[in-house]
Amino acid sequence: MHVIKDSIHKDILISDFEMNLIDSKDMQRLRKIKQLGPASLIYPSAVHTRFEHSVGVMALAGKVSTALNLEKQATEELKVAGLLHDIGHFPYSHIQRTEGIVKQEINKDHMDVSIEKIKNNLEGVLEKNSINVHNVCNLIKGQGKYGQILSSGIDIDKMDYLVRDAYFSGAAYGIIDLSRLLSTITFKNREFGFLMKGLKNVEAVVLSRYLMFSAVYMHETVEIATEMLGRSMQNLYDSGVLNAESLKTMDDIDITSIIRKQKEKTGLLLDERKLYKAIATVTAPELDKKTKKSCIRLSKTPGKLKSTEDNIANELGLKDSEFLIHISPKPKSVEKTKIFKNNRFLSLKRLSPLTKTLEEEQKNEWKIHLLSKKENKKLGRRAKKLFLQMI
Repeated sequence: MHVIKDSIHKDILISDFEMNLIDSKDMQRLRKIKQLGPASLIYPSAVHTRFEHSVGVMALAGKVSTALNLEKQATEELKVAGLLHDIGHFPYSHIQRTEGIVKQEINKDHMDVSIEKIKNNLEGVLEKNSINVHNVCNLIKGQGKYGQILSSGIDIDKMDYLVRDAYFSGAAYGIIDLSRLLSTITFKNREFGFLMKGLKNVEAVVLSRYLMFSAVYMHETVEIATEMLGRSMQNLYDSGVLNAESLKTMDDIDITSIIRKQKEKTGLLLDERKLYKAIATVTAPELDKKTKKSCIRLSKTPGKLKSTEDNIANELGLKDSEFLIHISPKPKSVEKTKIFKNNRFLSLKRLSPLTKTLEEEQKNEWKIHLLSKKENKKLGRRAKKLFLQMI
């Protein structure tokens, strides 16, 4: 038995088998992929990685299994799924453009790549230790008997990253009472949820998640840095330097090195923390439902997004990559979270007016930033007019 010292979960006990997985090439790659991408340019201590998050999710899988008294085989498979669920992440974690490019080229997202790597690289060691690979892959997809524990509304993945991201970013918003939360979990009829007595604690998680999105994940400067990095990687992709297959095995260090070697201008600005500014903003209330959907589709179509940016840049008299469009991701819901009351599961939103209010507020906060250098601020009004005409 081994022990890993963790900032969040303290001592994490690791078996020889689990240590072999941790020492695999696919897991070690995660040590060089930041959990929050370029957010450390804004929150300097947010340099934690996908690696410690994955180990943390495995630790929580063990705690949940103990609380629910799961059988040994189910416990081991859930812990393995928690450990390996992120091995398919691309460099710098969630970069919309990168994910969109890969999705268009090979029709796979990071979850699909995780499953591919498990089957191609780790199937032998898993089967040797009596771990059902099919069950592990289903758990990662949120399927199977216990899939909701790893992927649902409030799951062990979110439980770890909310607390971990808050700790390392220095934001106090993600501080939640994990021990109390775990004491109120329940599993009945293949459904995972929380007892009614834990409703207030669940609401605290929802509030923490909302505040973390507002203050950290969707902080304006974090979004700007993320968009600049995405456009830099897209430029490298379009020039043939990057491709979907290479992105599966690269890490943050690889991307930074390539940006420097290729002298990619947008990436070099980011490397020196010379960030663009929002020269104009389009808010949710300014757009009708149909136009919002068009914008979301545009954000998922990197080629069209880039051509739209370059067309507007040309109209404004700017060079390519000197004007960027950041469309915030569609707000995610926790509607799958269930509360067990009167011998049945009910949706959290049905029992929690706070949850409904926060979800609506998050939708209202969704926005689009039009980005360029600070000295181009005077072009903001015209840029916004051109953007609204083009969509």
